Amino acid sequence: MRPDYLPARMNIGAIALHYTDFDTAMVQFGEVVKVEPNNVDARIALGVAYRGKKLFDKSRGEYEYVLKVQPANTAAVFNTGILFHKGMDKPDEGLKYYTRYVEMQGQKINQKDPVFGLMKEARDQIKTNGEMKDKEERQKLASDAYAPLLQKAVEAAYVKISAEFLK
Repeated sequence: MRPDYLPARMNIGAIALHYTDFDTAMVQFGEVVKVEPNNVDARIALGVAYRGKKLFDKSRGEYEYVLKVQPANTAAVFNTGILFHKGMDKPDEGLKYYTRYVEMQGQKINQKDPVFGLMKEARDQIKTNGEMKDKEERQKLASDAYAPLLQKAVEAAYVKISAEFLK
């Protein structure tokens, strides 16, 4: 591939992402990465395309690669948070990356940054998941406590019905 085609591939890939055409985006950014393996912008965009196709391990691999070569890359940190929170349904892990992103931004971050909405959403999801887990545990404890009583009641009813039936 001619190196002068790479900017065109980046543009086509960006347009494809904008229109959620993840297959085209994967092809375009994948071709860029073949020629320029350390192109972090292409790798992050490729990670977004993989996430869109629910190829979460591949998406994570792209973000991890970027963070290996550029540990302070805020876009990779932010997108990893989204991957865990939204893609992999692990809001607690996502929240860790969101928090790291905010810390990395420092004074530059605006209170209107979308990360704050995502952080609230992740916290709410964590709380809801915890409440659901508590409810399930309480239901199991109640079920376990009543099971022997229910079994005895069934046995007593069986004995009574059998005795009356055999008269």
